[in-house]
Amino acid sequence: RILIPRFFRTLFDGGVNEVYFQLKQTKEIFHNPTLSLDCEQASMVTCFGKPPHIKVCTEGHLILEYTFDDLMRIKSWHFAIKQFRELIPR
Repeated sequence: RILIPRFFRTLFDGGVNEVYFQLKQTKEIFHNPTLSLDCEQASMVTCFGKPPHIKVCTEGHLILEYTFDDLMRIKSWHFAIKQFRELIPR
């Protein structure tokens, strides 16, 4: 859990100005006191703003575990990368 903010800080310190996730066919699993989100078709898209504007699409399997309380804090984060594509304008 401590490494999640460090992961995003590393991205933005490395020149990324936009990150978003696309999730397809997600499954939610509730087992007290946690809630899990399982997505076998997850894509993380990172955009670099410095010229040339580069976009990297990373596809993989995302598993998130949340605490089931008022704050819904992320307990664990697992993203197994299957493939990636770099989109560089010509």
